[in-house]
Amino acid sequence: MVSGDVLQPQSLGDGLRGCDTVIHLVGIIREPKTLSFQQAHVEATRNVVEAAQANGIRRFIQMSALGTRASAVTPYHQTKWQAEEIVRSSGLDWTIFRPSVIYGEGSEFITSMLGLARAPITPIIAPGMNTGLLQPIHVDDLASCFVQAAQDAGARTSSQIYECGGPDRLTTEQVLNTLARIEGRRLRKVRVPLPVAKLAMGLGEKLRLPVPATPGQLAMLQEPNVCDSEAMRRAFGVQPRGFEEGVRPVVMRAGAAKPAPAR
Repeated sequence: MVSGDVLQPQSLGDGLRGCDTVIHLVGIIREPKTLSFQQAHVEATRNVVEAAQANGIRRFIQMSALGTRASAVTPYHQTKWQAEEIVRSSGLDWTIFRPSVIYGEGSEFITSMLGLARAPITPIIAPGMNTGLLQPIHVDDLASCFVQAAQDAGARTSSQIYECGGPDRLTTEQVLNTLARIEGRRLRKVRVPLPVAKLAMGLGEKLRLPVPATPGQLAMLQEPNVCDSEAMRRAFGVQPRGFEEGVRPVVMRAGAAKPAPAR
């Protein structure tokens, strides 16, 4: 293992020297105080692409995101698109993956969803959490695609973009229902109108308060995050597991890891 910083180009040489493939995964879903989407997605990708070129590395595999497009409405997807453009124009032997939400052991998505499912009251922002569809894919299924792309000596996946999702299309509310069912819980839901949620989240963000979602994430909730994964399945022979099947062991281990309640 070699440490480096994707925002410090001079630190990347040792990590890439002697390699034949770069798998670039860096991304953030919200902006902390010290890091912007522009830095994490665009500048970082440019730095790693240039480091690959400088080290004579031809193969470049990029993690993007489903919903990324030139006309995207959120900074998250806008900067993911800019990152893709850097990769596509690099002259490298590239492959781009655009997954829907990824879940698995220790995933931020499941951790945050479990927090909502276990809360005394579970807020459901509507429309959004009850309407916008997700297509969750297990991290191991997605990782299998990345590994096969890295081993693709014939470059049949070169210059290809693969949209990736599991077999189930679920709203965030249905995801919460699934987690609660696995844990044997009954959700106590309260509907929060979208304008109220936007006002509260925007104010919290301005005041630097911890908020469960940013205005950008609320905007993404309004968009479908689903795809046709047939090209992924044909290229890599991966049949992604269903959400409840894949998430059940994750939830059960997370439950087992919780400290016993004080008596």
